[in-house]
Amino acid sequence: MKIRHGFVSNSSSSSFVVGLDSYDTVVDLALNMVDAREWTKKDKELKAKLRSIKDKDNSIAFTTCNYDTFISREEDGYYVFTCNNHDFHKHVNMESSSEISWEKEEIIKSSKFYYWPEFGRRGLNPTYGELKRNGFNMSRTYCNRCIRDWAKDNDGNYFCISCGGTPEDECCKG
Repeated sequence: MKIRHGFVSNSSSSSFVVGLDSYDTVVDLALNMVDAREWTKKDKELKAKLRSIKDKDNSIAFTTCNYDTFISREEDGYYVFTCNNHDFHKHVNMESSSEISWEKEEIIKSSKFYYWPEFGRRGLNPTYGELKRNGFNMSRTYCNRCIRDWAKDNDGNYFCISCGGTPEDECCKG
């Protein structure tokens, strides 16, 4: 089993658990992490949208460099799945952080509905294995229009979290 520790990774992804005592809510942690992106105009817009979320402990996702950032509150901490191309370690209280296995990451990310405040949409994040089992090939695991991974709605339909298009839409398919 491969374990990724804190921000150490041999890829551009990173996953970690932040202790529940470090932040009051998922939104508080997300606001802290957005500062690390240093995308000034987009950060102001995203922070305003984050602050307007009513349930501050809903699982949320937002855009980062190579991978979206996913944050959820679990029994033992805030689970964060993200890219390691931002200096999150300078913005996140890592004193009570721990590791996450690849297997656990896949289970958590694919079983929760995440809300993307940037797009005002909510969806599940299907695994590549699921997409492959459902007939997607590697060039079809994302929306060709937006270059964003497919999400899944309550009814099991795939859609682009950014434009709302489906894999069948002419502008989105590969």
